Amino acid sequence: MTRSSDLLSQSLALAIARYLTDHDGAADRAGAWLDDDVRTRLDSTAEQIAEEAATGLEELDQWRDETVGDEWEAGRVEFLQAQLNFQSARTGFFSTAAGSLADFLTDMGESPDRLEEH
Repeated sequence: MTRSSDLLSQSLALAIARYLTDHDGAADRAGAWLDDDVRTRLDSTAEQIAEEAATGLEELDQWRDETVGDEWEAGRVEFLQAQLNFQSARTGFFSTAAGSLADFLTDMGESPDRLEEH
């Protein structure tokens, strides 16, 4: 896996965990979205998830600053999705989402604004 893929995976798990933490009973409906990465974070408080997401945003910014050329071009969509995911995990706001987080929210009965990245 690439660094951008790792950060995207981490950000998605954090965002899903934050959503499930903030919405009582939602974990019962999460189905396949409730994987090991998410489960390990369900004992965390919203504040702990937010702190981990803030750290993830710093790591993502560092990756962006160090990445150029073909590597950036290959990872820019993952960067955008990870950034949105980390921001949702940090703030608890899920009104705009992209990629898998948008799919998760739709499965949970939400109607997020979908950001279509190109």
